[in-house]
Parts: sequence; structure tokens; C-alpha cells
Amino acid sequence: MRCPDHRATTAADADPADGTPGDGCPECEEWQRAAARLRELAGQAPGPSESWTGGLMARLDEALAAAPQETPAEGQSGGPCSAG
Repeated sequence: MRCPDHRATTAADADPADGTPGDGCPECEEWQRAAARLRELAGQAPGPSESWTGGLMARLDEALAAAPQETPAEGQSGGPCSAG
């Protein structure tokens, strides 16, 4: 297995608690440590404030209200999976 393959395989499972080594490759081991540190920092980061989230939702509501409303063509339900 080559380094990019190893990294892609372990990226989703890069859990610092499992101690998964980089198969002896110093670059892969360093990458694994960096991935674990990134997960740790991301888990500690605060999310957006309630006022920011409220403002975003209000802007989205305004944009949806201002968007032209399309009606489905005859014979189509208009749903996202309507292959008609």
C-alpha cells in the first residue's frame, strides 16, 4: 500500500485513541498525528453564535420568499426524484 492509499484509508478512521500507526512510514505517522490534532481542535471549536445563525436563517427565508415559484410541468409531481 502506498502512502496516499494509506492516508485515504485511514482518514475517515483517524481516531487518536486507536493508536493506528502509519505502517512504519514516518510521513504517514506524521500525517496521522496531524489528522488527530485537527480532529481534536475541530471538536473544541465553538460553533456560530445564535445571533449569527438567526441572521443567516432570516436571509435564507428572504431569498426563498423572493425566488420565483416554479410549478411542475404537466404529468410531473415536482419532487426531487420525479423522473417523468
